Amino acid sequence: MSFIIFFFQNTYNLEKTSEPVKQAVAVLVGGDKAAFYNCAFEGVQDTLYDFQGQHYFKDCNIMGGMDFIFGHGQSVYENCNLNAIGGRWGRTGSVTAQGREAATDENGFVFKWCNITADKGSAIYLGRAWRGFSRVVFYKSNFQASIVPEGWNAWDHQVGNIVYAEEECSGPGSNKAGRVAWERKLSVQELYYYINDFNHGKSWLPQQPS
Repeated sequence: MSFIIFFFQNTYNLEKTSEPVKQAVAVLVGGDKAAFYNCAFEGVQDTLYDFQGQHYFKDCNIMGGMDFIFGHGQSVYENCNLNAIGGRWGRTGSVTAQGREAATDENGFVFKWCNITADKGSAIYLGRAWRGFSRVVFYKSNFQASIVPEGWNAWDHQVGNIVYAEEECSGPGSNKAGRVAWERKLSVQELYYYINDFNHGKSWLPQQPS
């Protein structure tokens, strides 16, 4: 199934910063082999619930404050704009909260050629581990936003089980001098897998309208 030029928004608390921040999902993606092109997703907390299945997002705009891309999906985000707005509520947010639960689970999030921006005063993590084997990779993405120096948050999980990586990224937020020591350095083979066919899109995307 493909979605082309769709707009998904949860307006709760989007303008009224005096309201308490709580989960306000704009869309839940639970079907397998779903693709989104030139779509927009807007909310504050938990904007895009990438729940489960193989998914592909291209040329999309995704905005949120806290954990605004989260779930157990096996997904690739390509050339997407990720805009963090948590600073409006005085929060240090996170772009992702990925929920991989076991080493044998195939799910995770891969971001290729994406742009991360943020409101003034919004410092963010690239990801925090919603579950113990959380997996997120950023490849050749531009970090214009102010990234928390550590980059990643283990959320009380064992860091040896978490796969968080940045490869060939650029922009002011890409300075890795203060990154957590347990951030992964991917092998050539691992990187090839993540950027070429992580969601097995070669087998199903050609059959989808785009």
